[in-house]
Amino acid sequence: MTRRREGLILAGPTGSGKSTLALEIAQAEGGVILNGDSLQLYDALPLLTAQPSVQEQGAVPHFLYGVVSPLSPVCSAGQWCGFVAQLLGLSWSEQPAHTPVLFSQEGTLLERIPPHAMPIVVGGTGFYLQALVKGLSPIPPVPPQILQETQDQSLEHAYGKLERVDPMTAKRLQPGDTQRIIRALSVWNATGRPLSAWQALPRVPLPYPFRVHYVLPEKDVLHKRLRSRLDDMVSGGVFEEVRLFLESSPQEALQTSPVTRALGFWEIQGFWEGKMTQKEAVERIFQLTRQYAKRQMTWLRHQKWGS
Repeated sequence: MTRRREGLILAGPTGSGKSTLALEIAQAEGGVILNGDSLQLYDALPLLTAQPSVQEQGAVPHFLYGVVSPLSPVCSAGQWCGFVAQLLGLSWSEQPAHTPVLFSQEGTLLERIPPHAMPIVVGGTGFYLQALVKGLSPIPPVPPQILQETQDQSLEHAYGKLERVDPMTAKRLQPGDTQRIIRALSVWNATGRPLSAWQALPRVPLPYPFRVHYVLPEKDVLHKRLRSRLDDMVSGGVFEEVRLFLESSPQEALQTSPVTRALGFWEIQGFWEGKMTQKEAVERIFQLTRQYAKRQMTWLRHQKWGS
């Protein structure tokens, strides 16, 4: 029997050079690259979400890039871990029942990663990476009917009920955090038990070892990389990319599509609506990206789940 190789997680802020480092390691060590960025999962806006180029993805096998419809709901950490489990061919009893089977754009089932290949997870979505290393709370899946009934309530009513049934969770959520409020309340509606109580239970890890390497460049170096990447995005046509997405997407989908959370989306839309110049939009995107990278750096430095 072929022994599986230990996996590697490259965790770092946006623009830190994780993808380049992953490519170098994969080529040297016979590895494959798995996406750990929540926005790069979606089959839309590859420039704006900084997905690896076609050339990079052709150099070594890449998985979980552009595999989910941009009109799908936000992919939870549990679903993402389920995708990883599928690719690794693992039988994971705690895999969420609502995790869909992964298919390629051509409609064929994605191949499993060979046991001899090193899986290299690259991403900045900390909760995905944390769940992969530390595991997930054993929260039962919420039946679709209960989830829909919860979503049909007004946000004000849902938050008020959450304050009554799960004050601990409600206290750490903002009243306008629709996704997390609905998630927490739907767990209560389905199980009669607060989400905070489920989260207090021991986590169930994926039965596969991963070590973590943090990619945390100095601030000046990171800012130069962010500026260079943004310039490349602009010259590569990111404004046109967003325009085409806006023109081809139903208006109601733009209110819920996860990819609209990508840094710069609303600024570029503002440019096309005549609310700002391209230069103003670019500078605003750069400021937002720097602020986001700073928050990621701070969060990662306080984690205890890696080396």
